[in-house]
Amino acid sequence: MKKFIAIVIALVMVAGIVALTACNSKTENKQGESSLKIVTTIFPEYDWVREVLGDKADSAQLTMLLDNGVDLHSYQPTVDDIAKISNCDVFIYVGGESDGWVGDALKNANNPNMKVINLLEVLGDKVKQEEMVEGMQEEEHEHEHEEIKEADIKDRSLSEFKGDWKSIYPNLINGDLDKYCEHKAEEKGETKEKIKDDLTAKWKCEASKISIIGNLISFTYSNGKVVSAEYKYAGYTAVKNDDGSIKGVRYQFETDSKDAPKYVQFNDHGHEPAEKVEHFHIYFGNESFDALTKSKTNPFFAPEALNAEEILEQLMHHSHEEKDEHVWLSL
Repeated sequence: MKKFIAIVIALVMVAGIVALTACNSKTENKQGESSLKIVTTIFPEYDWVREVLGDKADSAQLTMLLDNGVDLHSYQPTVDDIAKISNCDVFIYVGGESDGWVGDALKNANNPNMKVINLLEVLGDKVKQEEMVEGMQEEEHEHEHEEIKEADIKDRSLSEFKGDWKSIYPNLINGDLDKYCEHKAEEKGETKEKIKDDLTAKWKCEASKISIIGNLISFTYSNGKVVSAEYKYAGYTAVKNDDGSIKGVRYQFETDSKDAPKYVQFNDHGHEPAEKVEHFHIYFGNESFDALTKSKTNPFFAPEALNAEEILEQLMHHSHEEKDEHVWLSL
């Protein structure tokens, strides 16, 4: 409860600064560009500022620096990131050990009137070392930026993917993930519509739900049909880039049953046994593992218990940080 009160106090203080800056900013210039530029480091800050701005959010240039899956501890800003910070009106960051790079980034800022908000400084003495909670324990995570070598890849069992899972394709279609599409569009310099169309093609899947118990996989299709079969481990495929480097590992399972897809591959961005799987991409069919690997689709499945907001946050940011910095990642 004390932590919650401290967070509320900090949010109120930050709200006042953001609102004041918004009120004092000029109207749109002749090119239609907003004069209010706000840069945040992580998703909770980004999402909250959008709520604070309300109907004025579309007239502001709001940027989030850390992409989904980027570890706050290892993040280093690019030249483009530095430029965005240098020219913004408001810069909001967590503070603490992981943001040690901020001081250098602000040294040559072009905007002398920039409002800089260090959230941990706002909290002051109210910040305490956090207790370890479920999902925060140290464990190995595979990220897209990490280099994988053949010798690093270990066999895994189907039981690691146990549980009830659902496709996030319906969430994409009904607009639950529009904020994610907007973020990716800004990041890539494309339209939200194009990003959504691309993801629609990649995440579309015949199955809407998947349940895994032991070696049994049950597929629930969008028409309500359910098929199940026992699967056995069939090794893995290392998916490679054009230069031969490994960009991902797909774990393979096969069945002799005629009632369910013969070949199934899983990719959860890992390459060795893990205690917990947060989500996975699944590929299945009756032709061959090679055909699945060459497929352009990338169906995305999340735990069935997650609601739309929780799925959005999982997409926007990987919450694997330490200590008091979690106070902002857990909003």
